[in-house]
Amino acid sequence: MSIEEEKRFVLLASLLDLGGHGRKHEVLDNIEAKGYLKLNDHDLEDMPSRNELYWRNDVAYVRKHLVANRCLDGARFNNWEITPKGQSYFRQLSATVVAERFLHKLTPAAVRRASQ
Repeated sequence: MSIEEEKRFVLLASLLDLGGHGRKHEVLDNIEAKGYLKLNDHDLEDMPSRNELYWRNDVAYVRKHLVANRCLDGARFNNWEITPKGQSYFRQLSATVVAERFLHKLTPAAVRRASQ
């Protein structure tokens, strides 16, 4: 499983935790509160070009890929919403997370979430 796929998993898991939709800050705050990602020192640094941590910007960028693949609906500004295709993709990613022996960025909390 790639790091990109792991980030897609946590983004979709967080959206589902929030009822299937949420604003950027709600989704990212939930990822942090649930402890879904292993964050290193670089992840926790502020980006020089904006007042945002690297990991938050990175996961927000992953959202664009999910919108392009029609897993998220990108029609409404600042409202991230999972689609039926995204729910199916989340189940696929969950099965991969549970079966995977080596995970780069996912924590035990994320693996537990995948098992649910």
